[in-house]
Amino acid sequence: FDCLRFGGEGGCGVRYLGEDRYDFSQLDLIFDLAEEAGLRIIPNLRVGYADWMSGPPHLVHRDSYLLDDEYHRLIDKYVAAAAGRYRHRPCLLAYEGVGEPGGFPEAMEQDPRFVALFTEWLQQQYGTLANLSCAWGYGGPLLPGLDSWEAWRGLRGTHFEKYRHRRDLARFKTELLAERMTRIERCWQQHDPAHPVLTGVHQLLGNAAVSNWDFELQASRADGFFSSIHAGWHFWILPGEFLLPLYVQARLTRDLAKGKWALPYETTGGPNFRSALRQHNMQAGEHLQMMLCYLAAGLQGIGLWAWNCRLSGPEAGEYGLTTLQGQPSRRARLLGELARHVRQYRGELAEASSEPRAAILYSWEAEMFASQRDMGP
Repeated sequence: FDCLRFGGEGGCGVRYLGEDRYDFSQLDLIFDLAEEAGLRIIPNLRVGYADWMSGPPHLVHRDSYLLDDEYHRLIDKYVAAAAGRYRHRPCLLAYEGVGEPGGFPEAMEQDPRFVALFTEWLQQQYGTLANLSCAWGYGGPLLPGLDSWEAWRGLRGTHFEKYRHRRDLARFKTELLAERMTRIERCWQQHDPAHPVLTGVHQLLGNAAVSNWDFELQASRADGFFSSIHAGWHFWILPGEFLLPLYVQARLTRDLAKGKWALPYETTGGPNFRSALRQHNMQAGEHLQMMLCYLAAGLQGIGLWAWNCRLSGPEAGEYGLTTLQGQPSRRARLLGELARHVRQYRGELAEASSEPRAAILYSWEAEMFASQRDMGP
């Protein structure tokens, strides 16, 4: 093991106390320890909405902060301060931007700014009301009530529930969420162009369109593409299967990256699963299968969950490579030995290639279409 990626849980992140008020003490300690141990690090330096942002003079509302320019101004200032503090540290390998994308805040749909942005998006997509009516009405006459660009709101619950209408709203929400989520990644690229910025996803076997995600779009905006693959959580669509869906997720990670740095930055580290869908232990042989699958898929590294700071609730005690006493487990030592061999032959592995015998067609549009249970006329 030669690199540490850490998140903001358990006191590992930045405490954003107010505008121009940051507590970097925990991060400073981690950087110091990493350099002392000879480790490279990929820090998760993201910060999100904080309660103090709702007060004057900022007045950023929790339900719609992604739409608020003031929120993004505050985040931009933070990124500039953090990049200036850490960009010259020798142990810094890369920045993590988005870790695992969340869902679209449904309350945001009621915000007037959202309505205005979607109306503008429709105009850009269709150009004229006649084109919009043709698409939404399946080539028929002008839809009743569609006499202005803002009139789409009056069609909710009627014509709007046909496929094309739902698709357009989902696509707009997907693009808006991706743009706002990845804005912090662009800030890191601006303030520290010398270090790559990585973006992460999860639930590769799920329907991304339903969650308003577009993995390909997200990957295109970063310098590297990571995926989270946990045996207890990311195989729900194929219960009881392991090896084939594991390889599929690994290969999707590589192919969505389109030649950029690609690896599973976060995968199962420990044996026990008590709160996930997989109600049995991870065996050491399955850990070996995971590592070999990642190598066979052409990924440039392997990330294993080393420690879980959650003390209660879902996932408490799961994943970790360390024992309850905080020491490397026997499993961790075995995987570390394999990792040393991988590093020994990394040149040959990097040059190796495979001839695929089957292809998986990934399309946001296909996933959106497949999500509709009742297509309507």
